[in-house]
Amino acid sequence: MNPGDESELARARTAQAALLAREAAAARIQVPRALQALETDLQKASARIRACGLDDPFREDRMRELPPNAVRTAVAEARQAGLLTEGPEWTARREQLPALVAGMERSFQRQQDLDRDLPGLSRGI
Repeated sequence: MNPGDESELARARTAQAALLAREAAAARIQVPRALQALETDLQKASARIRACGLDDPFREDRMRELPPNAVRTAVAEARQAGLLTEGPEWTARREQLPALVAGMERSFQRQQDLDRDLPGLSRGI
């Protein structure tokens, strides 16, 4: 390994350590009762998204307003994107997170707009 490779590896490890430290320090979110089965995944996704400095799409106020199925779909997308892996592997995907979070935000906003325009329809009321 040449000196340039070693310094690049050291920078990558330092960045990874910083992300993991921010993830560990992230405050827990309040998960609505209807989503308790997803609490572990929601806590992990929320902490990791915030560790990357992104706005958390899994805010408590939003999760209370959205149909549980919309949140389940977003959690499934996060899992598929590798955000919910065990261990530090998720940090290698941090550059993909802004697009993932932006997609969640758009999906959640469409759902909220639908609920505002057609109250109860998305919840089958």
